Amino acid sequence: MVAEFPVTLERGGTRSLPAQLTAAIRGAIARGVLAPGDVLPSTRELASRLTVSRGTVTTAYDLLIGEGYLVAVDRSRTIVSHRLPSGQRAPEPDPLPPAHTPTDDPAILDLTPGPPGGTPLSDPSWRRCWRQASQPTGGRHRPDPAGEPQLRAAIAEHLRIQRGMVVDPGRVVVTAGAREGIGILMLSLPNGAIRVGVENPGFPGLRNALRRQQADLIEVGVDTGGVRLGELPEDLDLLVLTPNHLYPHGDSMPADRRLELLRWAVRTETLLLEDDYDAEFLHHPAVATLHGMLPDAPVVHLGTFSRVLGADIGTGYLIVPPELVEPVLQARRDLGPPVAAITQRAVAGYLAEGGLRRHLRRSRRLIETNAERVIAALEGIAGVEVVGAMAVIALERERADAVRAACLAKRVRLGDARGRWVGAGSAGITLGLGVPDRELHRGLRVLRRALREE
Repeated sequence: MVAEFPVTLERGGTRSLPAQLTAAIRGAIARGVLAPGDVLPSTRELASRLTVSRGTVTTAYDLLIGEGYLVAVDRSRTIVSHRLPSGQRAPEPDPLPPAHTPTDDPAILDLTPGPPGGTPLSDPSWRRCWRQASQPTGGRHRPDPAGEPQLRAAIAEHLRIQRGMVVDPGRVVVTAGAREGIGILMLSLPNGAIRVGVENPGFPGLRNALRRQQADLIEVGVDTGGVRLGELPEDLDLLVLTPNHLYPHGDSMPADRRLELLRWAVRTETLLLEDDYDAEFLHHPAVATLHGMLPDAPVVHLGTFSRVLGADIGTGYLIVPPELVEPVLQARRDLGPPVAAITQRAVAGYLAEGGLRRHLRRSRRLIETNAERVIAALEGIAGVEVVGAMAVIALERERADAVRAACLAKRVRLGDARGRWVGAGSAGITLGLGVPDRELHRGLRVLRRALREE
């Protein structure tokens, strides 16, 4: 590939044009703009670009070849020399920081919670959808600020089948995941710094995303049935909830409390944000989502495919009430689409042909089997629970740290419950259930020994 570099020539100056061009190329090499091996434009091409004679460029190139800066590879190609004159090579840039922590060793068995059953990126169905999405669409494509229409329709159908939700595709807004969805919602609300209720205990990622939006966070107490309604302040602008996966035990808010909460939201004019995180892998019977339970209740439904497709896909969605559709779309127009159209079309195809449902069925079977293995292997050990696609072992903080360190010394990495939720009872160990049988067996053997010794 031909390297481009900036050149400004002063016509009518005291120095000749070849001398100026020679100095410009020499300086570009010294600054690192041109690196050893870079191909320079042909003399004809550079002369045309600079509107000078071809002889001017030829003279400059010949001078730099003679000085050792350039090398004529053949009659039509000139490159920057790999053996530059002493002191003329640009300093080496600082090395990039490692893309992973030093403990990210492939020899270490990583049992921290991740996409259950792995991501479907190697699934032939997904690869086919990606190839089809990559085909030219013909004509000029103008991205819809709400997301590709076929993806919004596919999300609505997916939610109907998987969650029993009746969703108008016109109220679906595509996001780059849960946190980006929170960000675009916050930018769409009429108030500036708003008061947001958050569950305690609750998911730290939600809190961090809200803090980034300058929200005033108000902690709301939670019991095994969800937020304690009698303690809710009535001056909240937004209440963020995980009614289908209450932390830390994965409980679900019962239907009667959901209805009571919705009536409270209507009465106090408080917007509810329902985070449906991990709902595909919960072990309790399905309960209707807040969205749609009470007509005209102010509910935004937040979902993501990151848990099932993997973070590399980075696609999620908001289901917004009618009065928020235009404010959210205006914020999206201002910021631009967060997910490439090709990715959106691939996800839409994967949903439409049932690829995701098949992947979910395989993942659920694996999780159910592994959950039974974990319970059996850790029988007699207090504080063991299965929460969605992970097992949680409640331990005092010091002991949890010691057990995780002992396992890592045996090349098995386990998760830290503090990274999963904040608030009461947040210490412990987490273990992902979406792993092959052999890996789980090895990890449980190491964990069981560490729990007995530490």
